[in-house]
Amino acid sequence: MRTILAPLLLLSLSAYPDASAHAEWRCDCTTILAGCAANVAVNDDFIEVTTDHQQCARVDYFVDGLPFVSVVVEGRAREDWITRAENARVLVQSCQVCRDNSQAESTQAAVPAAATEPAQSTPLQPIIAAEPSYPDSARARGIEGSTTLEFQVTPFGNTENVRVVAAQPPGVFDLAAISAVSRWRYPSDSLRETVTLQETLNFDLADLVFDAAVIPTPASRAATDSSGPANRCIRENVSYNYGELIEVGLIDACSQPLIVFACAVGTGATANRWVCTSSEAQNNILVPPNDARVGFSEPVELLASQREFTYAEHFFINRAPNSEYWWIACGVRDQACRNAARQWSQAVDRQGVNVNPEVRTRLAVGRSY
Repeated sequence: MRTILAPLLLLSLSAYPDASAHAEWRCDCTTILAGCAANVAVNDDFIEVTTDHQQCARVDYFVDGLPFVSVVVEGRAREDWITRAENARVLVQSCQVCRDNSQAESTQAAVPAAATEPAQSTPLQPIIAAEPSYPDSARARGIEGSTTLEFQVTPFGNTENVRVVAAQPPGVFDLAAISAVSRWRYPSDSLRETVTLQETLNFDLADLVFDAAVIPTPASRAATDSSGPANRCIRENVSYNYGELIEVGLIDACSQPLIVFACAVGTGATANRWVCTSSEAQNNILVPPNDARVGFSEPVELLASQREFTYAEHFFINRAPNSEYWWIACGVRDQACRNAARQWSQAVDRQGVNVNPEVRTRLAVGRSY
């Protein structure tokens, strides 16, 4: 599970020295007039934020997992910032036009009448929603049900004081539901007070695709013992929605350790292109969740040499919203499959989305829907 646990950094950005005080006086972001579009660029020693509105705007974004809130005036802002890594990862969460105290009348005239009406309250949605684990005892006895939880969301997006307000049947799914919601994360907002929410988590055996598949059967073991792709063993277990990017966690639903090669539609500079990655490149071997080998390492032969690989229970890939991804899963010892899958990944990587990944190899390729 990857969560965002970082202090909120509120940056009032502008190009002149007294930017913070000026932006604080000029921009009233307790009054949102409309939406906007923003771009955040991280350079070696500064962050630059631009918006498509010349008036005040509030931009929420992440830089390498750290949440930022920037108040921008006149469409462009800059702040000194020493990046901690090359190619910093930026995720723009939202851009909102704020009331401009210095040009209240002109601001109102510039925004369409429908947009100047008070913003409708929209339900707060999590950006990380961990799926609950189906209790083994309930699954074994074929029990289904639901649990309704009440909890608080802090301005930092954490969940607190999670409690059960209704459950059917009582006590069966409570701990699983509480454990999941305690790991949820919501958008951070320093201007938002702590809010109380309710969510109902349903436990339906018909939806139990991932957990049920983790228990290997004789048939699934036989299928994965043969050479060639083991694509049927890959399942999507978690999905984190960052707005402009979706992070997907894949799991191994069979008993055989796997190396996974995947290609997904990219974002930002790689929009409308395939971006390929592999657990091999990450020095990871995918095994089922809660496998005793998770975290341990062993040497694996790779291209006539040996390299240290670590057992992992998730293989994460990134994709654009409303897009698909493809994969080839190979047994760790299946050199022929791995060589062919590696060639497939190299052939598809950075190609336009008009290229069909399935025709770039003779191997069977798995596909998301």
